[in-house]
Amino acid sequence: MTAAPTERGATATAAPRNTGPQLNSFPDHRNAALALLNSGMALTRKAGAFLGQLVADTCPLTPAQADWLAKLLERAGLPPLATGGRDNG
Repeated sequence: MTAAPTERGATATAAPRNTGPQLNSFPDHRNAALALLNSGMALTRKAGAFLGQLVADTCPLTPAQADWLAKLLERAGLPPLATGGRDNG
């Protein structure tokens, strides 16, 4: 944080910069996969290819895909995929 001068010459601590809204869950698999790709998390080639496919593909996830995506989101410390969202078939 940086110190900012006030009217009387004293310094005050500036508030942290807003980095955007905090998500409780991702609305769809495409947004979740994109967030994982941009998270900086170390990914295997297979995981990276899987996430790239999810970003480009609008089809609903299979149960196995949904499970793998959930595990990757949890490992990255990101919110889960919304339940009852557009990815339930």
